[in-house]
Amino acid sequence: MGKNKECFAQYARKVHQCSVGKLLDDFAAEGVTTQQASQLTGYAVSTINKYLRKHRVKLINERLKLAHEEPTAFEENFYKAEMNIFNFLSKSWDC
Repeated sequence: MGKNKECFAQYARKVHQCSVGKLLDDFAAEGVTTQQASQLTGYAVSTINKYLRKHRVKLINERLKLAHEEPTAFEENFYKAEMNIFNFLSKSWDC
């Protein structure tokens, strides 16, 4: 995934640090449309969740820890589909 993974990490940090209003203002300043911003935000949140599941990370006692169970085949396939969609959407987003 290379550059897309790096781009995603930057985006995830930005989402974590900013309010939604500030994030949308930044998108507007960069010429990102409302629809693109909505798609990127939705898929980023979804992909973060799938990534955590794939790597067996769970929230346990309010901390992220490795879980013991492997992801199901459905979760694995869903994660791969989410990553493909996110990669497609992020190609037009300049990091």
